[in-house]
Amino acid sequence: MRTAIARIVTDSWRNIPHFSVTLDVVMDAVEEMRSGLKLAETAFSVNDFIIKAAALALQHYPLVNASFSDAQIICHDAINIGLAVGRPDGLLVPVLRGCDTLPLRDIATESRRLVAAARGGGLVAAEQTGGTFTISNIGMYNINAFTAIILPPQSAILAVGTVREAVIPRKGTPIIACVMTLTLSADHRVLDGIYAAEFLGQIRHYLETPVLLLS
Repeated sequence: MRTAIARIVTDSWRNIPHFSVTLDVVMDAVEEMRSGLKLAETAFSVNDFIIKAAALALQHYPLVNASFSDAQIICHDAINIGLAVGRPDGLLVPVLRGCDTLPLRDIATESRRLVAAARGGGLVAAEQTGGTFTISNIGMYNINAFTAIILPPQSAILAVGTVREAVIPRKGTPIIACVMTLTLSADHRVLDGIYAAEFLGQIRHYLETPVLLLS
């Protein structure tokens, strides 16, 4: 597995002109909604909301859901999000298919199944192929922010940090809020900084208005 990972990341770093953009998201509304849903005996992780928000944002920004191959940009109709899952011996990326059409509850159920299968060695080959965009979340290790390497031939990967308390200004007054940092690594052959920034802004819009993710 380490040999395969070494080959993939070396190929990515050598051949893809990476750049990154970073954005902070206020997660108070998501945390409040999660608490309400948990009281209703339905548990959702922060990552479930991120997956759904990213899937909806990809509908508006198709170049982030594209690939660069044979000097051509290929935009994918399907939105299949890979979930980077760490294991003691390396990293696997199971793929959650059709994320834009799945309700949040189904995303939660299927992502839990895929992560458990990845950690337990139960993934089949078909569950690791066909990804069009990847999310790497290591916020559970109290990492505020990091930059991830793109998984070829995808054009971008989203790195997710921890949800933490931070002091932010609101109408000229400092307040304490739950904040999460998102960092998008992107292929400069496919998209530019403004496009990437707008995509992250769209994700922030959904996460700061999470009722939009329940439909």
